[in-house]
Amino acid sequence: VPKSAAPTVTDNQLLGILTVIRQPRISLTLLMATLGFGATFVLYTYIRPYLQQVTGISTTSVVWVLVLYGVFVTIGNVIGGRLANRQSLHILMGVFLAQAVVQSIQLALLPKAGWYLLGVALLGLVAFMGNASLQSRIIITTTELAPAHTDVASALNVSALNFGIAGGSFVGNMVMVHAGLQTLPIVGALIGILAIGVAQLLKRY
Repeated sequence: VPKSAAPTVTDNQLLGILTVIRQPRISLTLLMATLGFGATFVLYTYIRPYLQQVTGISTTSVVWVLVLYGVFVTIGNVIGGRLANRQSLHILMGVFLAQAVVQSIQLALLPKAGWYLLGVALLGLVAFMGNASLQSRIIITTTELAPAHTDVASALNVSALNFGIAGGSFVGNMVMVHAGLQTLPIVGALIGILAIGVAQLLKRY
């Protein structure tokens, strides 16, 4: 069987990456995307053990709770898509603030019978609400600053989101091991606040 060649990065692609990331408005938007997704995945990655060990529900019940989560993710995506049309940094800041608040109140909601359903629904609602706005913002900003490299910026945005998923999961694991499952929502909220800080910094550019 012939071996396929490993994918390589051409000089033009490397130049495009460097051109894009050296623009503060673009690189900060990518960082904001990473933090926003990371905030969600600190808790979501470990939501199953959280529900089983902290909330105290059965494995079968967890499956249906995750279905509920998925339904509200869909609703949140629809809302987020409509919000993206406004092209406002304040919209993204509002989404990150909502994520931080929702994560924080999980300390009160998830451990309580019945109330955990509201907590999971709210988590799903805000989880990816900012995704469309982030993608739209990175494309529009790159079109203004480096119009020849919008494809590179779009790919970097996907990478930033994936890095946020991996980073959030890694942080969540460290928190779970060293501080316990109950601490996950607080750490997720703090990362969401960091995303707001990056958005504030973006206002200067």
